[in-house]
Amino acid sequence: GGLEEIRAEVSELDIARGTVERDLATGETVVRIVNDFGEQRILDHDLATGEISRVTHRILADDPTSARAETHWTETLGRGDWRVRCESRTTMWSDRENFHIEAKLEAFECDERVFERDWTHSVRRNMV
Repeated sequence: GGLEEIRAEVSELDIARGTVERDLATGETVVRIVNDFGEQRILDHDLATGEISRVTHRILADDPTSARAETHWTETLGRGDWRVRCESRTTMWSDRENFHIEAKLEAFECDERVFERDWTHSVRRNMV
């Protein structure tokens, strides 16, 4: 069999926005990037999907261990009055001895939280 054509409607996309901030007093640089992939609706069965990512990187000019990376993703699905959404967040950083990660996952149905989980993990740097 061949590929089947999917009829879809796509909302306006705001592909990417980014900013760079430099704090002259502290020497911190912050880079923020937001990708809004819009919403797509598959016309044959009216399922709508959406996605937004937000990424932040920060670091002090004179301290490599101050580096932090943060992400926040939103994924949505919906049809008619039914809507579900997943929110995921991660933060990664290090100190002289360890790499660290914190993560959070939340699931929502019609704006009511139905699931939540948090993780924290550290790994020894072992001379890295």
